[in-house]
Amino acid sequence: MEVVTRGGPANGYQERTPCRVEFDLTAVAAAVTDVDTLLGLAVPVALAVFADRNTVTLAWNDAAGFRLRLLSVVASLTALERDTELVSAATWARGTARFVLQGELEIILATGAPDATGVIKDIRYSLA
Repeated sequence: MEVVTRGGPANGYQERTPCRVEFDLTAVAAAVTDVDTLLGLAVPVALAVFADRNTVTLAWNDAAGFRLRLLSVVASLTALERDTELVSAATWARGTARFVLQGELEIILATGAPDATGVIKDIRYSLA
């Protein structure tokens, strides 16, 4: 499908730059087996969230004309760690899964209204 438009986008600022985001997912429980169970459930879900996602919108404000997105996202599990944590004078097990998101950070700031003639003129399509 191809969409043909008349007019152009609003004036403003756009920048794209390589980006790396690191985040941790931590589980704390009284027993190591419980920590392992919690992380065993959470890690696949965390990876699945990004598996089918090419773009992650971090901030979007139409009124201000501001958009911040992470494009071409690739998620990786980089480490699994275990240690202990003191909770109310008792030692609890803690497990941490470390992740990295890599992609391209896009920053857009529109400084005016789009051209009023920027409307769809026609849509062309073909059946394969």
